[in-house]
Amino acid sequence: MAEPLKNTGRDLQGEVISAIAAVTGYDESDVKPDMLFIEDLGCQSLQIMEIVLELQSVFDIEIPDGDIDALRSVDDAVGYVKRRLRE
Repeated sequence: MAEPLKNTGRDLQGEVISAIAAVTGYDESDVKPDMLFIEDLGCQSLQIMEIVLELQSVFDIEIPDGDIDALRSVDDAVGYVKRRLRE
C-alpha cells in the first residue's frame, strides 16, 4: 500500500491513479505506477492534457505548460504532485 503524504493522511499515489483512471477509462486496479501514459495507457496529447487538468483540480496545484513534457508515467505524476504539495 502506498504511504500517505506526511501530515495530510492522503494516499497520494492512490489519488493520482484515481485521477488518471477517471480520464483514461481504465479501472484503478489496472493502472500501475510504472505505466507510461503514451506507451502503456495509449494516451494521446489531449488525454495527457486532461490528466493534467484533473490533477490540478484534485490537488489544487498549478502545472505549468513547460512541466507537462516531464510527466511521462504514473510515477512521474505522483512525484511531481508530491513536490508541488510540499512547496
